[in-house]
Amino acid sequence: MFRYLAGLQVYSSLEEYNLATLLGMRDNDFKQVVRITQDGFLYIYNLIQNSCNGNGASLGWIARSYGISQGRIEISTSMELEGFPGCIGFLDGTTIPLFQRSGWDGEVYYDCKKRYSLNVQIVCDNFKRITDLLSGWPGSCAHSTRYKRMGLYLRPCNFFSPGQYLLTDSAYPLSLHCIPCYKGAAAESRYNRLFNFYLSQSQVRIEHCIGILKARWALLQNLRLACNQASDMIHINKWIYVCSAA
Repeated sequence: MFRYLAGLQVYSSLEEYNLATLLGMRDNDFKQVVRITQDGFLYIYNLIQNSCNGNGASLGWIARSYGISQGRIEISTSMELEGFPGCIGFLDGTTIPLFQRSGWDGEVYYDCKKRYSLNVQIVCDNFKRITDLLSGWPGSCAHSTRYKRMGLYLRPCNFFSPGQYLLTDSAYPLSLHCIPCYKGAAAESRYNRLFNFYLSQSQVRIEHCIGILKARWALLQNLRLACNQASDMIHINKWIYVCSAA
């Protein structure tokens, strides 16, 4: 009954807490924020200060405070532990085989695997979820050529914050937002070999992502759709986008 008769007590509101701020609070404010007394807090703090791994319950609070998604926090933390702070995803290309030669400039669809196909560029995140995809070019096109037509390359400021980048293989050009592995003579250096090893350990996620996509949708293993005019290509691209988004 007392809590209904007593006036409401207004607690101080702070956007960001640090240890000095917490310990400078009034006792009631401290209990409201931390749900424990200062003595109990300091005892627990001394036990865990060198082991910062928690249960992940603070992710939502961090996301709300800094205006970012909880998933982005998990991805950034995971990639930082793997030695790639700032990495937000992985880039690679694949080909979607066509069941027959295209009647529309068919020779350019003949790829290095001696089959007719479409070139598809895919970006996935740390959890092998597709975050960007671009299709519509013939299979004979190099991955780097196709990448240079993507919005990620042409307008990076729309997709990346400062310091963010994608990991990829040596087929792609080096830039501020695209980090490939070393190739040629540079790959022979001891430190560069080590870099390539750790990059491949992380970048294999995109290969798994592409494999999962094609295993889930058998249509993408042998596309049985005619490609004889521009409207056919639009129809095929819709199929590919729907499969990747499902």
